[in-house]
Amino acid sequence: MKKISILIPVYNAERFLDRCLGSILTQTYQNIEVLAVNDGSKDGSLELLKAYAARDSRIRIIDQANAGVAEARNVALANASGDYILFVDADDWIEADMAASLLELLEGAPDADIAVCAGDPAEHPGEAIHVADPKVEIWDPERQKREFLMHHRLQGMLWNKLIRASLFEGLTFDRTVGYGEDAQIMWKVLARCRNMVLTNQVYYHHVIEPTSISNQRFS
Repeated sequence: MKKISILIPVYNAERFLDRCLGSILTQTYQNIEVLAVNDGSKDGSLELLKAYAARDSRIRIIDQANAGVAEARNVALANASGDYILFVDADDWIEADMAASLLELLEGAPDADIAVCAGDPAEHPGEAIHVADPKVEIWDPERQKREFLMHHRLQGMLWNKLIRASLFEGLTFDRTVGYGEDAQIMWKVLARCRNMVLTNQVYYHHVIEPTSISNQRFS
């Protein structure tokens, strides 16, 4: 049975962790490990993580001095033991069948290394979008790169993708990049990817928080 490593960089996310971890620990696919890297949080994030870990042995906490999201992801990757990697931001949440559904898509598609789903900004289940008639596509490497460069249907964020762990072998996030480090590594991952399977079904809820690192602008 394949294991999925769910990687969560955590920085001052106390307000959102219940929602995030609750959605992860209730996954219908249960062979998961959750690596939460506390990146020097100054609020109660670490204490909350410890409380969850005491109740669920699938959670592993790595506590470090603040080094940024890129290094937090590097540490999580270095400690992951799963066959597949799923990145989740601490202020987001996922559908209960996300892991199972994306893994099923991967295993049902020929030579597929990445499964991609749609996302929405819903804060609560009542706001979530559900597609009544979901579509599935399979893209070869040439199509993937073309779509990535067009930055429309395939973008650089990691949070809506289940990725074969071996694609990250020898790769690290660039700590010197303050924004877009996910797109940078995603391009390298695509260079190794065979086929990609995509669905327009929404399994990930990327909540738009003004203080989130993904919403900070360049100076």
